[in-house]
Formats: sequence, C-alpha cells, structure tokens
Amino acid sequence: MTSTVVPDIISAAGFAIATWATLRIDPDVLGRLPKLFLAICTSLYTLVGLSNIIEHAGITPYLDRYEDYLEITFIPFFLFFVFSVQNEQEIRRRIRAEQETRVINENLETLIAERTAALEASNRELESFCYSVSHDLRAPLRHIDGYGRILLEDLQGRLGEEDKLYLERLRHATLKMESLIDDLLELSRVTRADLNRQKVDLSVMAREITTELDKASPVRDVEWHIGGGMWAQGDPLLLRVALVNLLGNAWKYTSGTAHAIVEFSAVRENDQMTFFIRDNGAGFSMDYSDKLFIPFQRLHREDQFEGTGVGLATVKRIIARHGGRIWAEAAVGHGATFYFTLR
Repeated sequence: MTSTVVPDIISAAGFAIATWATLRIDPDVLGRLPKLFLAICTSLYTLVGLSNIIEHAGITPYLDRYEDYLEITFIPFFLFFVFSVQNEQEIRRRIRAEQETRVINENLETLIAERTAALEASNRELESFCYSVSHDLRAPLRHIDGYGRILLEDLQGRLGEEDKLYLERLRHATLKMESLIDDLLELSRVTRADLNRQKVDLSVMAREITTELDKASPVRDVEWHIGGGMWAQGDPLLLRVALVNLLGNAWKYTSGTAHAIVEFSAVRENDQMTFFIRDNGAGFSMDYSDKLFIPFQRLHREDQFEGTGVGLATVKRIIARHGGRIWAEAAVGHGATFYFTLR
C-alpha cells in the first residue's frame, strides 16, 4: 500500500458526500436537469477515486483503463451540466420577466379601470351641469326678455328714445346670452358624443347647408362653388355641425363683399384628402391665428359681425375626434381659407 492511498480515500469520500448532498438539493433551487448532471459528475469522480484506491493499494493494475474511461466520460457530462445550469437560469429569468409583466399588466388594468371610472364620473357631473345650464339658466333669461318686451309694449308712449334703447340693449343681451348657452352646450355635446362612423357625402351635405343659408337671407347674393364626390368616413351629425359652422362663417364674413364667392372643395396630398373652404370676405390677420380655435376669442368686433366665438372651437374638437387637424390661411380684406383633414 502506497502513501497516496489515504488522499485517494479522502478524495473519494469527499466526492461521495458531494454526490449525496447533490441528490438532496431541492429541484426548485437548482433544477432537475442540472441536479441530475451534477450527481452523475460527482459519482464519476467518486468511481475515479475508488479506482485510484484499488490501484495504489496494489490490488490490480488493470483498472487504469477503466479510470481513463471514467475521466473521458466525465467531460461531456460536465459540459452538459454547465449547459443545463445556464439553460435553467435563462428559463428562470424568463419566468421572472413574465411574472413581472403580468403584475405590471394587472396594475395597468387596475389603473385603467380607475381612470375610466373617474372619467365616467366626470362625464356624469358634466351632464348634470349641462342639464342645469340648459334648464335653470334659460328660465331667468326668458323672464328678463319677456319683461323687457312687456315694458316696451306697455310703456311705448311714455318711454323716451334713450329708455327704449336701454330696454332694447337689455333684450339683445339676454338673446346673446341664450345663444352663448346654446353654443356651450353644443361644444359640450360634441366632446362627449359617441362617434358613429360611416361613409358621408360632404358634397351633398354642404349643398343642403348652403340652401338653408340662402333661404335664411334671400337678399344675399352668394356664389357657391361646391365640389362633387367629396366622401369621408365620420359621424354625419358631428360633421354636419362642423360644416354648418365653417360654411356659416364664410357666409357671415362675406356679408360686406359686393360679389361674395365661397368655395368648398378638396385636394389629395400624400394619399390623404385635404378639404378646404375658401371665401373672399373680410379675412383676418395671421398674427392672431393662434386665437382662432379658442372659445370666446374673436378676431372681429361684435358690431361688425355677430357671434359668440365658440363655433370654431367646436369645429376643432369635431375634427380632432375624427383624428384630423384644422388650420387656416387669411389676409385682412382678402378672405380666408380653412383647411381640415379627416381619418
């Protein structure tokens, strides 16, 4: 027996203990496949240690070749072990990532549900406010206008011209306030209304609107140029509101033009239709174009052109809800052109 037998025994015992410990590892900690490969590797080295003990004890020299076989066999098992550990780690990383993604999605769904509930509550409050505006504010306005009319009729012979002027201004202010309420309610409605998208013939719709405008003021001589075949995908009710405001503005701001011309047509640019309404009316300065679509912002004095300053704000919200945009080009005294797109 040589002096190397004792280290061989210690080595073999160590690998045997390692094999036993490997077999007791929780599969959730290491993984079943890496655990199997590690157990095989430590078992092989245990057998190598036993063969060394037998050899160095002088029992037989023929075990050398089996030792070589065991050492050669160890190499692929060890490589398989390394690969399986890496594969197991990658699988665990993916599982962790999926769990984190699931948690994020659940939190996101909860957040969306909370935001949706808050939005619905806000819409209900807005509807309640609109109801209050529509019913509670109109009644006092009707009373003011009614009493003003009664005073004008009953005291007609006793009122001076200045008194009559005051009462007329009072009635005019109530009518303007009522018109402003109508416009605000319309602005609120187009913001909250559900979109009912369908194919809409804007040419036919525009001709109907211009016919109504001509009937409303037969003394006006407006030359309308309405292009044909202008189809769009959108909500017909909201698109009609937009065209009523745009064509109505063109009709209004050409009231001081001797020969008024209003054109509604479209051009195709980069596979997208751009609609435009052009007039030769009063126009406006482009220095103030940033105020065009802001509620209550007016670019002309009220004694020149009546209005509440809400119409274009309504149009912009309608166009935005259809995924499009609206812009304008104009010059003072040379008319204006409003462009808009729809998706």
